[in-house]
This record gives sequence, structure tokens and C-alpha cells, in this order.
Amino acid sequence: MKRQNTTFISTDPPIPPTGGGTRAFHFVKVMAGISNCHLFVLSPMLKSAFLSSIMKSCSSINIASDKFSEMPDKPYIDFLKKLRMLFAPWSISKCKLILSANYWVSNPFIGKNIFKKVFYYCLRHTISWYALSLYRLGYTIPARSLERYEQYEEMELSIKKQIYKSEFLWIDFSTIFPFLTALRRNKSSLKIICNAHNVEYKYMVYRYGTATDRLEKKWYKVQAKLLKEAEIKGYKECDLIITCSEADRAEILSNLPGANIEVIPNGVDVNYFIPNNHLSPEPSILFTGTMGFEPNKEAVDHFIKNIFPLVIKTNPSCKFVIAGANAAKVCKEYVGVNNIEIISSPLDIRPHYNEAWIVVVPLLSGSGTRLKILEAMAMEKPVVSTVIGAEGLVFNDGKEILIALNEDDFAEKINKLFRNKQQVADITKAAREKILKIYDWERIEDHASEVISKNASILEEQLYLK
Repeated sequence: MKRQNTTFISTDPPIPPTGGGTRAFHFVKVMAGISNCHLFVLSPMLKSAFLSSIMKSCSSINIASDKFSEMPDKPYIDFLKKLRMLFAPWSISKCKLILSANYWVSNPFIGKNIFKKVFYYCLRHTISWYALSLYRLGYTIPARSLERYEQYEEMELSIKKQIYKSEFLWIDFSTIFPFLTALRRNKSSLKIICNAHNVEYKYMVYRYGTATDRLEKKWYKVQAKLLKEAEIKGYKECDLIITCSEADRAEILSNLPGANIEVIPNGVDVNYFIPNNHLSPEPSILFTGTMGFEPNKEAVDHFIKNIFPLVIKTNPSCKFVIAGANAAKVCKEYVGVNNIEIISSPLDIRPHYNEAWIVVVPLLSGSGTRLKILEAMAMEKPVVSTVIGAEGLVFNDGKEILIALNEDDFAEKINKLFRNKQQVADITKAAREKILKIYDWERIEDHASEVISKNASILEEQLYLK
């Protein structure tokens, strides 16, 4: 039988061992095992960064150029760009304007200089209300989907050419649906598979519900509506949807009863994340994650403001370590603050796990499942999490993880772990055993290959019967 072709499109580089790229990496391997896999990455990176296993298994690899990467401007250039946005927002491309509005809505300027305060207040409101007017006039692409728009536009012709030669289209991350679902109209036989890392609109709904600023409220209401419409419309086009958790599967089914959805959990490379404790001399608490991802920054702010003060009352020498991509830039207000250490874009996260006494996941929003929990457990670190932080993972509270119901409970669970070494040993041993049994990527890859092969055969039969 002729070997079939898959066009695999990922917004993030499929590079393990950490981050969302890890999941994409393992699915690239799976698809390359059952078809000729042609990979398109809508994010600038060096091809040399790919592991040899990807280079060998993929039939072709295409990467977006770095010409769209944001390079720091000289101060006067940056100021002139902001003046242009303030006084002539219509002269900026819709994509850049909406992304700028999304940034300023989420990050209102706070400073001591009254002139800067007034300038940024006017800038924030001008570009945001202008962007909202574009939506009122019929523009339908949400800001989250525009983050890779220029890269997609650059690669669109190459992607379309490959799709015409392919039987399967793999979409990694549902945010790129607005650019891709129309492709089926050009090739009706194309079978579409989506790896839904998260149900993205749930976060926008959360931001709308918690916003106190009138502009934020209006912005997130529009973004939640548009992103939900884009995701549901995209899912309708899919022949197979893969989610990380039963919770995300149920959410999609509530909007699309009868959709073909398989749950394939996230995992961890247990041969990379091996326990090797070298605890720091003083108690330390670790949070890891990509800090440009808003739920992570929100979690850090929440922990520092509402939980950490309760911890250092009992453990005054305790240190809170924030380790993740762009941590110094995103968390700059905490640089130099007592008892807080920021490690930005570490090349290897394992030494920081090794030194940590406890790993915390104080997330208040998001969907999917948290890779940071799986990594910490593989490294035999006790994890304290919110209910949302542990959503979608099969761990027992009190046995393999500690789930906190509020700020006081969170701090008390941390302080209790500091005091009770036997509890730490019991929890970490049980968690590592569960990781090896359920969340080892090698096991998940085998399961994913079976699930996808079975669905691919069914889809082939359906096409043949047509």
C-alpha cells in the first residue's frame, strides 16, 4: 500500500524536553512513523536545534524566517512608533494594531513619571478602542490567532502545495484554525486532525469574568466570543480531535455533540527527568513555566501577593524561585526583591528542580494539563497545586499531590511539607511510581500511535466508500 502523506503544522518548535513543544515533538514522531510527515513550524528557530530523531523521521522540515522577530529598537525609534500608534492608528496593519492593543490591555503602564502615565494611558485607550472598532466593523480574527499570522502568511503557498499532496493535515494548537479550515474546500478529501493543547477560549472567558477595568472587560468579552467561534468552527472541520484531558473533551462535546475526540494525556521523559536531589541550604519553593503565557504570570503574582507572605511568616529564610522563559523580562517588578530569585530562560531546568524543596502550581486559569507537574513528580519533588493547576491529571490528593483550596490552605500545606520529611518521601515516591505507570512519554507514544492509526484506517475507509 502506498505510504500516505501528512502536512504537520505547529505554531511552536517541537523541541523537548520542556514546554508545549514537547507534546508536538512526540506527535511528530508518531505521525512520521505511520506516514510521510512534512513539518511546518510557524516560529523562527535554527534547524540545528531539532533532535536527530526528528531530522531523520520527517520527510521535510520548513521553518518560518526570523524577519518577523521583535528586535529591540533604539529608545527614540520605539517612542516614534508609539506616537504613530497614538495619532495615526489607521496607518498600522490590523495584525500589529490588534496585537499591540492586546498587550496594552493586559499590561497597563504603571510608573512614577506623571507624563509617562498620561502618555501610556492615552496610547492604551486609543489603540484598544480603535482595534475594537475594527471588530465592530466585521473583523473576526481574535488576537490569540494573530500571533503567528505573519509567519503563516509567509509560508502559506508552501503549505498549500504540500496539502494538495497530502491525505492528512495535522494542526497543532487550535489558535491557527482561522487560517486553515478553509483549505478543506480546496481539497474535500483532506482529513484534518487537531491536537488541542488547550481549549483556548476558556482563558478569555476567565479574564472577562475577573476583569475590573471597563476596557479590559470589553476587550476580553470580544476576544472570548471570537476565539470560541473560531475554535468551534475549526473543530467542526476536524475528523479527529485530540485533547490532553477528559475535562477538555467534555468542554468541546458540550458545543459539538458527536465530535470524534480522543484523550491522549501529556507525558514526561522519565529518562531525562531523573531524581538527583541537591537541596538548597535554606527552604526553597520553585515555579517553572513560560512566563509570557499569561496564566503563568497571573499565578506568580497571586502566589507572591497572597500566599508567599504566609509562608515566610513561619519560614523567614525561605526563597521563592521563578524559573522560565523570559522570566526576567515579564517579572521585572520582582527583580531584587527579598526572598525572590528569578532565573530567566534556563538552558537546563533540572538543576533548579534538584535544588527545590517544593514545587508550586498556583494557577487560577487555563485548560489542558500542566507539564510542570509531571516534570516535578518525575524528579521526585512534592507538588502543591490549586484545583485548576492539577486539572486533567490523574493524581490523588494527599497521596501523590497536595491540592490547596484557598490561600491559607496553600501556605499551610507548604509549611507542613517543610516540617514533615516523611510526608515528602511518601508523596514523592508515590508520584514517581504513577508517572512511570501512566505518564511516561514512551508509553504514551505507543498508545497514541494505536489510536491515530485506528482512526486513520477508519477515515480511509470512509473516503473509499465515498
